Amino acid sequence: MNGSRRRLLAASAGLVASVSGCLSSLGDGGLEGVDSSDDVSEAETTESRTPTTTSREYADTVEVTTTIRRDDLEYVESNDTVRYVAGWQTNHSGETPTRQPVYSTVPFERWVETECASAAAERVGEVLAERLDGNDDGIATGVTTETGEKTALVEHQTRLDPEGDLISKPSVSYRRVKRVAPETVVVELTFAGRTRTCGVPVTTREATIRQA
Repeated sequence: MNGSRRRLLAASAGLVASVSGCLSSLGDGGLEGVDSSDDVSEAETTESRTPTTTSREYADTVEVTTTIRRDDLEYVESNDTVRYVAGWQTNHSGETPTRQPVYSTVPFERWVETECASAAAERVGEVLAERLDGNDDGIATGVTTETGEKTALVEHQTRLDPEGDLISKPSVSYRRVKRVAPETVVVELTFAGRTRTCGVPVTTREATIRQA
């Protein structure tokens, strides 16, 4: 996969990485935040859809099973929440400054919803790479919210320089991406001995991004 592909923030910016959404280029592992080398001044998007109305070549629904084990996450049974590290506080009282974690909590079901969407977006990226035979440059995946519901987002990205000249465009057409993208991802997620199954819809979007 092309190591120069970018990641852009897409949704859920108010929580730490374990419960935040982002847009990521296919082929990158995990979820990251904004790439500071991307100075984007304008993004135009068109034709968002859930679901597609074009003829299908592959199964509409794909599945993924994931088990989350992370030291910075803890299930709190007493109030059915997930405790996570929201940030770090520096203590200057001693000779050497020390950092201590600052914790916050999120309702378990809300956390599951976001984690399911993140797992779905990652699975969609894998599926598209397979269905496009690796011709996935310029196609990014991530999490967004439509009509109050978290969805896995597929974005077909064309990049322009500040003068509007083409920098890069996807290897395949937007129509092709819509034809091969799944419509739903069924996620089976297990954390702290609890298992939930979520159906996450998939949305596609065409975007023209102008660099600053």
